[in-house]
Amino acid sequence: MRRRRITLIVVALVVLLAMGLAVAVCAPVELLEPSSASAAREAVGLVLVIAGLVTVVVTGVRARRAGALRLVWNSPTATIPRERRRRLLARVRRDLPVVAEEQEDAGALADSLVRQVAMVPVYGGFVVYVLGQSLVASSVFSRWSALLAAVVITAALPLVVRDARRARRWLARHLLTEN
Repeated sequence: MRRRRITLIVVALVVLLAMGLAVAVCAPVELLEPSSASAAREAVGLVLVIAGLVTVVVTGVRARRAGALRLVWNSPTATIPRERRRRLLARVRRDLPVVAEEQEDAGALADSLVRQVAMVPVYGGFVVYVLGQSLVASSVFSRWSALLAAVVITAALPLVVRDARRARRWLARHLLTEN
């Protein structure tokens, strides 16, 4: 398992390095050269960057104090094999019952999905920060890549909330009713 994880990390780094090299070699010079930004755009960008950083710090501290981050790092679900975790997550997301032997693991997975909601405001603050970076960025390529990152993160946030809602419903129907 550890070897596979290391292999995935190395492959991801090599792919990212190759993509960066391809962009550096193939991109038109206009995309990489600095362009002048208006003072208003820079001011709005700086305000967004600062607001994003403050949001990340404040919501991160609140999530930490609420104990939401503690179980993310020390999760009992980390020892569940990948295929079993996927199968149990699919059952939790579809609101299907699990066999008695897997009840505890499915409950822990559902609880981890519910706890992930605490990170949504942190990611929202990060999106605001990245949007500010896209306004302050000096090159067109930097602006568009920051904007793309903000769009991808924003698109993922409703999925986290949806999974948490489904997990809460699964816990209420299948785990809490049997105890």
